[in-house]
Amino acid sequence: MTKLTITIVSPHQDDAALSLGSFIFHRKESSINIVNCYTVSEYSPFYKGVNRAGVMKKRCKEDAAFRNHTPKKKIRFINLDEPDGPIRLNERNMDALLAERPLNDLDRVHLSSLRQGMAEHIKGLLLLPLGVGGHIDHNLACLAGLSLIKENSSIAFYLDVPYWLRTSISKIQERIQYIESLAAISLTPYVDPFREIWDKRLLSQIYSSQITAREVLQIVNAPFMGEIIVAPTNSIAKKLALQAIGWTDLNH
Repeated sequence: MTKLTITIVSPHQDDAALSLGSFIFHRKESSINIVNCYTVSEYSPFYKGVNRAGVMKKRCKEDAAFRNHTPKKKIRFINLDEPDGPIRLNERNMDALLAERPLNDLDRVHLSSLRQGMAEHIKGLLLLPLGVGGHIDHNLACLAGLSLIKENSSIAFYLDVPYWLRTSISKIQERIQYIESLAAISLTPYVDPFREIWDKRLLSQIYSSQITAREVLQIVNAPFMGEIIVAPTNSIAKKLALQAIGWTDLNH
């Protein structure tokens, strides 16, 4: 198996595990860096009655538990300590944070800051959130990473869990087309079948402050029974990573 350095941009501290937990768990021959963008947070729907420091401490403990269940010495978390949407935008209504809208001046200033923080940590194959579902933090994390891509860079995009499970196929296709137009690339979907359903369930349950048992079941019973990425059709990512780790082209 080809040894790879893989950088996963995770908008929040649970996104990499929920979206790519099985993939990460089985990458024993890869060195994985997870860049957590928004680690200053008060948002914890299932861990009530604590302040910002308490929420951040809880989420760091969840990351530590995730690391303990993944290949030892192969995974490294990098926290950019950016404030998440509820703090940055002074908006506690999740529907408002999920509403698709053009970027405003505050978003563009923040995008520049996020890009600078992310730049030094981009190595090897880069996996970005596709930004499905409209969450402003996911959209900005995707755009910041995309702005750092150089010609012939190895890149792919993962479908954001749980948001893609709540999004229509047509909306997902619209997002893919939007990214294709921004990056001037053609993208193909691939699925990495779950090796062990229990791995995915365990890794999802670790983030108990963010997800319910019902949502965990929704994840492990998702269509295609696997984790989905889209990658340039003829790319280094496909050559160096997709073929090596056994992802399957969903178009075939």
